[in-house]
Amino acid sequence: MVDRVGMGMAIYTLHSSLRQGKYTTNLQWDSMRKTPTWYANAFGAGSDYNTGSTLAKDEKKLFVTQCPTSGWWFSRFMRGAKLRMGVVRRQNEALTIKVVLALCEIAEEDWKGSQDESEWRDIEEMICFMLAEFCVALRGEEVPLIVLDGLLNFWDETRGSVPPYIMLTLRGRFKGEQGLRWHCVPVADVTASGILVRRWFDRFVTRRVTTEGKRTGWLFVRPEGGRAKFGDYDPIFRDYLTRVRNQYPNLIAASTDIDDYSLRRSGRRGATTEATNRDVDPKTIELINRWRKKEAARGTEPGLPMRQVYTEVSKSLEALLRFSQSL
Repeated sequence: MVDRVGMGMAIYTLHSSLRQGKYTTNLQWDSMRKTPTWYANAFGAGSDYNTGSTLAKDEKKLFVTQCPTSGWWFSRFMRGAKLRMGVVRRQNEALTIKVVLALCEIAEEDWKGSQDESEWRDIEEMICFMLAEFCVALRGEEVPLIVLDGLLNFWDETRGSVPPYIMLTLRGRFKGEQGLRWHCVPVADVTASGILVRRWFDRFVTRRVTTEGKRTGWLFVRPEGGRAKFGDYDPIFRDYLTRVRNQYPNLIAASTDIDDYSLRRSGRRGATTEATNRDVDPKTIELINRWRKKEAARGTEPGLPMRQVYTEVSKSLEALLRFSQSL
């Protein structure tokens, strides 16, 4: 007896689905499908892999493979599993401008009433993380890519411009793009609703430079060192949201689960929704969110110097600032 279609791997895949899921009793299909993925990667690194290529044109290539998970039967099995299992999705609740303002108000009271350096840092760091995500619709995993030396490089220059703004400088890999890239994203000092972006960033950057003596590296770092993640700030973020609901019951419904809020996507979803409600040009929203078609992304050059990227962004500064100014 020979398994020619991948039934053995199908059994492994079904067995993996019996593990405890995050939102459901068992793993969902999106998590279960990682099992045949790692098997295909292992197979491709083994001795049975056929390196012959049937088609090679530009960057599009098709390869001959004997991996059972790439066959017709296994593809039909995975499709059938998806149709029968279904998918339960839980999106992050979107932040609103009123919630952001209320959260900043409570944080301001805590900041002024505290005499603890660590408490000041925690408040400043969480608020700056939230504002960076909300005001320019960044993903939660993109905010930690902000680089301190890039921010300082344009700090005084942008403060004196008309209108004043902050240039967030990000360095790393971004969704839908290849290679390491600089991204310069401008955010207004003060938004239309009165969100004081510059005030909070001024406090945080001053602490990083003056108190901690840092002028290079990541802006958001863990106490023990290393780049931070959005999950590091979710607990204090949710604590403040709970206080917002207690003080302003009309802003967050009692039926809303605070755990559905996260710095992973709540800021980005809320910013896009608020910008749409305020009649911001869809082209501006697409520009700030970098939603681009594959054809538009071809030919982009990764690895440009930070100053050159800044110069290019400055040419469309007015359009880019409309997003954060409208919030």
